[in-house]
Amino acid sequence: MTSIGLFRSAAVAVVVAVAWQAARAEEPQEGKVLVVGKDSITILDKVEGDDDTYVVDAADENHA
Repeated sequence: MTSIGLFRSAAVAVVVAVAWQAARAEEPQEGKVLVVGKDSITILDKVEGDDDTYVVDAADENHA
């Protein structure tokens, strides 16, 4: 797999993880993505104006 393919796979995994976290939240999350880290994502909350950090926990690191 090329580095572009790996990047795309990682990007898709991050988007899925954020969507899953938001779906589990009590209320929908809206905002601007500030930081995408190795195992977390930080979003500037549009409603409350603060930063929310979500931990991304890979269920199976061998799956992409």
